[in-house]
Amino acid sequence: MYFDWWIGQPSVRADLTRFASFYYNSSLQKGGPVGVINYKDYAMQENSGVLDIERGQLFWSSPALLAD
Repeated sequence: MYFDWWIGQPSVRADLTRFASFYYNSSLQKGGPVGVINYKDYAMQENSGVLDIERGQLFWSSPALLAD
């Protein structure tokens, strides 16, 4: 499942959490391949999906992170 930037909006976060739970649990119950959620920016918690780094760039908010 792929989501664009808009799922990071505060009005969507509660629904996104419920959807992710439903999606991952359903894919496990069906016994097929495990579902994957792709997202942009900081819409989901780390390790809860696959971060899409568009055009090979991720914009950091801290200059210290750029130096690492």
